[in-house]
Amino acid sequence: MLLVAASNFFGAEFSNVGTSKMLTQALLGLDMSPNLILMLVMALVFLLGWPLEWVQTALIVAPMLLPTVVALYLHGFESRYDMLMWLGILVALKILEPSRCALSTHPEHERLRFADRLLGVF
Repeated sequence: MLLVAASNFFGAEFSNVGTSKMLTQALLGLDMSPNLILMLVMALVFLLGWPLEWVQTALIVAPMLLPTVVALYLHGFESRYDMLMWLGILVALKILEPSRCALSTHPEHERLRFADRLLGVF
């Protein structure tokens, strides 16, 4: 619970300082297509998934990148709600992917690899 509270506080401070606005202006200022900017955002979320746990990534990084994705005009969405749901699913997959890689490659998790081979759990 303390981790969630600290992540929320840290994310709120980032928003108050104007980090999300600065990040949005920097990414939208690039001369790239909206789909390429979205790929860049997903790559950033993926790379931050290794040093940060999923809670920090979901509560700090995702809210900072949300205004950028909302400002993009992505084709194929009927409403803003559809786009936000799709973004939530993409971010959740990108957050969980590095942790899955870390579980399968980290030497301390030999027991998890054994359980995976034995039971097919992970």
